[in-house]
Amino acid sequence: SPTMGRLEVVDDRTCRLETGGHSLDSLAAWILHIGVDFEVTDPPELCERLRFLGDRMLRAAGAATVPR
Repeated sequence: SPTMGRLEVVDDRTCRLETGGHSLDSLAAWILHIGVDFEVTDPPELCERLRFLGDRMLRAAGAATVPR
């Protein structure tokens, strides 16, 4: 939806989504639900939150955390 953010074509295989959310957790969940690979460029706090949530999901699945 256009109200959820702005989507910009970068090249034939890449686009940029500028969006926001009420919290880092809700933003992380929304991005994950899109169902495509992605890279966060800003804010760095979202990257930290995704790492935390990713570790939590790995533990829930019985996997060890991924070393950094």
